[in-house]
Amino acid sequence: MQYLGINVQRLDVRFDIDKLKEALDFILTQADIDRMDQIGLTHAAGLYKDKWHQSCGSLIYDYRPVNGDPNNRTKVKKSYVATENDFPEIIEEIKSTYFYNVYNTLSTEFKIGRMRIMRMKPWTCLTWHHDSSKRLHIPIISNPGNRLVITDTCYQLIADGSVYLVDTTQDHSAFNGGLEDRYNLLITLRE
Repeated sequence: MQYLGINVQRLDVRFDIDKLKEALDFILTQADIDRMDQIGLTHAAGLYKDKWHQSCGSLIYDYRPVNGDPNNRTKVKKSYVATENDFPEIIEEIKSTYFYNVYNTLSTEFKIGRMRIMRMKPWTCLTWHHDSSKRLHIPIISNPGNRLVITDTCYQLIADGSVYLVDTTQDHSAFNGGLEDRYNLLITLRE
């Protein structure tokens, strides 16, 4: 394990980046990334109808437009608050992809909750926030303008098959200052 900073560590395991890209291409033909800029790879049986998006977004809050204005949103607590333990099942179509190998390899060392593909469009930034648990990040497509900022430190996670353990329980954000979409495989860890 290589420490890149107090909140980011590169693990000793590395996956084949070409196989990750091939799996990403397949998933993008199966599910709508435009709906939420995320596609879930794990799901909760019987919890929601849309298996591809039920593990996406906040487990606690919905962000709803105010008076129909998509640029003005209010945070509303969900009526049912799911936990990472609610998403133990791999979506069946994933089992034929390299992502299933990633899941099986990492689940020998970590308790995996939600696993999803996250897209960040060019010239975008996430709000300053913190998560309830740490995350594994595997960049699949990136560019020099992509950065993860945790507290006061900025990191670039390279898309070469590396797996990064990130302490997202600290205040953080991410931005894509590049000209192409960034795609990460994001895996939430359970306690």
